[in-house]
This record gives sequence, structure tokens and C-alpha cells, in this order.
Amino acid sequence: MMYGGSGWAMAAMSLFWLVVLGLVVWLTATATGSRAVPTPSPDPRWILQDRFARGDIDREEYRDRLAALDGR
Repeated sequence: MMYGGSGWAMAAMSLFWLVVLGLVVWLTATATGSRAVPTPSPDPRWILQDRFARGDIDREEYRDRLAALDGR
């Protein structure tokens, strides 16, 4: 009978420490902001189109840079 009781005590103690460890990991992740999703960098063609649409570059510069992006 002693072995059965000690098995339950060991399981309860293991569960307790797993919960404590889980809380520590969760608190650390929350405090450091590791759940933030990195933002992908925009496509170079999209940036070029945006600059052309805003009037930052003219048509010739737009075509030259687009050709450079395409490898021509």
C-alpha cells in the first residue's frame, strides 16, 4: 500500500512543478514581448510604384529602376 500512496504523491509533485515552470515561461514570454510577430519587409516593386504614384520620381526614373529590379 505504501507504493501506491507514494506514486500519487510523486505525480502531484511533478504536476505542481510543471505548473510552476509553465507560469515562469509564460511570464517571461509576456514580459519580453516575444509574442510579437515580425513585420515582413515590403516588396521593392511596391515601394517603387508607391514613390511613382506620390510623385517622388518621374516616369523615366521609374522605368530605369524597374528595369534594374528585373535585371535588365
